[in-house]
Amino acid sequence: MKKILIAVLAFISLGSTAQEQWNLSKCINHAYENNIQLKQQELNVKYAKNNDLQSKLDMLPSLNANFSHDFKFGRSVNYSDNSVVNSNYQSTGASVGLGVTLFNGFKKVNTIKRNNLTLKSKEKDVEKSKSDLAINVAGIYLQVLYNIEMLNIAKEQLAISKE
Repeated sequence: MKKILIAVLAFISLGSTAQEQWNLSKCINHAYENNIQLKQQELNVKYAKNNDLQSKLDMLPSLNANFSHDFKFGRSVNYSDNSVVNSNYQSTGASVGLGVTLFNGFKKVNTIKRNNLTLKSKEKDVEKSKSDLAINVAGIYLQVLYNIEMLNIAKEQLAISKE
């Protein structure tokens, strides 16, 4: 569908004199900017970059901190003289924890290597898709140029036949 759209746009832009003429590089750049599959693959590269960064950050120690404050108020019984008194109670707590993985069978190191290779693979997929898209657009562009030439030849033959 995308190929047909590009071919129609190129044919319209090359065939009319009132509109801007498109060259091959402009057609290819337009295809790069508007191809949905290419955009999806570029998003996959960003996702792979995030996974790669996350696996590297997993090597860092984990630091956790907690702070709490509790306030209770109400009426209670004083058991020494058996009277009812109003009482308030406050408590505050804080904690800090630091966790470090000493050894886990090289799992984190191998995860970093895997995510790095996945990132490189996704980047190569984008490059391949771009080159395939450029080849397809160039083929369609040449077909449009060929059709324009065939149209001009047909017009010349019609003019000769009329003479």
